[in-house]
Amino acid sequence: MHEIITIQIGTQSNYVGTHFWNAQESYFTYGNEQPSIVDHDIHFRSGIGAYGSDTFTPRTLIYDAKESFGTLRQRNALYEMQGEGHDPLHSIGGNPSLIRQPRIPQHPYQHHLDSNTTPPPLTSSDIRFWSDYNRVFYHPRSLQQLHIDSITASLSPIHSWSAGVELFEADDKENDVLDRDFRYFAEECDQMQGVMLMAGVETAWGGFASRYAERLRDELGKGVILVWGLHDPLSPADNTGERRYQRLGNSIRSLHTLGGQASIYAPLVSSAPSNQTSVVTDASSAWETSALQQAVIETLSLPSRLRRSEPGHATLADLEQLFTAVSSNRKTVQTGISTQSEEPHRNGVVANGVSHDTDERLSTTQAVNISNDTDQTEISLFPPQSAASTRPSRSHLFSRLVVQRGQSHDTPRPAARSQNPYEATVLQLSNSLGFPATLSSYPRIFQAVQGSSGDNTSIALKASLSSTAAVSAWMRNMADQSRRLLQLDEREDVSSTLRTWADEYIEGWDSADESGSDED
Repeated sequence: MHEIITIQIGTQSNYVGTHFWNAQESYFTYGNEQPSIVDHDIHFRSGIGAYGSDTFTPRTLIYDAKESFGTLRQRNALYEMQGEGHDPLHSIGGNPSLIRQPRIPQHPYQHHLDSNTTPPPLTSSDIRFWSDYNRVFYHPRSLQQLHIDSITASLSPIHSWSAGVELFEADDKENDVLDRDFRYFAEECDQMQGVMLMAGVETAWGGFASRYAERLRDELGKGVILVWGLHDPLSPADNTGERRYQRLGNSIRSLHTLGGQASIYAPLVSSAPSNQTSVVTDASSAWETSALQQAVIETLSLPSRLRRSEPGHATLADLEQLFTAVSSNRKTVQTGISTQSEEPHRNGVVANGVSHDTDERLSTTQAVNISNDTDQTEISLFPPQSAASTRPSRSHLFSRLVVQRGQSHDTPRPAARSQNPYEATVLQLSNSLGFPATLSSYPRIFQAVQGSSGDNTSIALKASLSSTAAVSAWMRNMADQSRRLLQLDEREDVSSTLRTWADEYIEGWDSADESGSDED
């Protein structure tokens, strides 16, 4: 079935993940409705719930501090514990005392879902936890509540990258995290595509995710691990110089480790640039910033969960080969998204502005001779470079994935191929499934749906993953910053590794393109 296991690590990733699973749930069709073009078996698993009932739950692992789960219970209506009335203190000798924490009241949104009534519109001030706007049931093994108060007293969030490393290593030493959690889901897969890992990279969760990814790479060998490195929203406490430097240092460490273990590593900032007008988010709201990050992730990963007969289908392995066929170290990519495009494009590979259709096995396709970066997505979620960083005179393009959804498409045919390893490949995929931008759980961040109501409005989006020479300048800047921010025992290794990766985005094309025009 080409299953994908999703791993969510940290609070920001779970805000994103909740939006993601709510969107997947909206694609279900019932009764006489036309079947969805999404193959739900890729991201969902069937099982047996309480009293023998059939269940269909996300194929995911969710890690967060216990306090961040809100009212989300490990046992839900599908998996109620038989004999829940049993008192666990009854079997303890002596006279134990029971201390109960105050119960978190159920969010009104969840109350409306339980009573099958229409919930009122949500606002950022309404959201306390990511579980407040959750619309799906999870398997009990998906919910991994971590007790982190013994590691650090700073819970919201934990800031130290090393604290995240310590948290994972302590849990792994006691329980073998992958054996306890991951293998349960992996062993029931028939033919797993790979893993999609979402993790916060600016806090301690970057350290936790880095150690997790190392273990995961040992487990999967050459299997695909698609990593989304999420930046957190900015809180007033983050405006201090100390916290800004700490977040940057955590991002550098996460890039070094996650970027090394990932098949593709895509960092995403938490807010859109201020010079665009199609998206409006509250930069301090995790609910809103995660909605924009989720729109990018959900759109770019959509080809991997389409039915194989659908135009625009591609596997995670196809996407990995697109970016790493020439250089295995050219794995860090830029992200972009736009609510509009000039015209619908064809499924296939683009060369010199001409579309060359591609067959179903996209892993065999290549294209010819695009040297300049001509991405038309309006909003970049790639981390900005410092003003002092050196950028190439033009941003050479190595490879790009463009996914356009919510528009018409053509039937794919065999692709053109090129033998020149320095000529760029642009893989364009389109499908008819619009983005569900008006779910009651989703903030109205897109200007295209401002003022709309109901859950039935979808919009056309175009999103891109790009490997360009601009990544080199960003990595070199991160390497320079590492020498200033990191400890002596790690700065040399981190700086050297990042500079080596940065060279992969420069060497080979600069001399090969000297005779070409710099004009777009």
